[in-house]
Amino acid sequence: MKTLICSLLLLVLAGSAMARDLSEAERTSLHGQIERFDAAFKASDFATITGTVPPKIFEAIATNSGVTADQLRGALATQMQMILASVKFLKFEMDQKNIDYEQTASGEPYVLIPTLTLMETEGKKIEARSYTLGLIDGGQWYLLRVDDGKQIGILREVYPDFADEKLPAGSMKEVE
Repeated sequence: MKTLICSLLLLVLAGSAMARDLSEAERTSLHGQIERFDAAFKASDFATITGTVPPKIFEAIATNSGVTADQLRGALATQMQMILASVKFLKFEMDQKNIDYEQTASGEPYVLIPTLTLMETEGKKIEARSYTLGLIDGGQWYLLRVDDGKQIGILREVYPDFADEKLPAGSMKEVE
């Protein structure tokens, strides 16, 4: 029994030792990625927008859909153009002042960025409040919407560290 308790204590301490804060370079890189995404969104630059999604996520979606990652990117760009034809984006904001800095159980850092989208469609204004997940893969920051159940499922499949992470739900409502 004493051996079991010591082993459990070592596991807990090892987990704590693996946790780490973001370096200044990682913070700077994160803010740069957010700025690039924001500019790309406002300019309807689909190549840059899709480039902020982790490649492993694209590969998993493409594989599950029976297409290549390039075919998926092309289809996504087409879908985005169709959406933009019927939806007018009035405001888009990723709140860099209120980023929630987190770590997975294994100590991998990630962030949750409060995100606001105000859009108009069919004469109605819709406000969407959600979070954008920022994660590091291969030394680079990637961004991913985490208010869609399917996307969260793929995230957890591709990045098992997120299997037990609580990700906040988004909301959508009509506004004046």
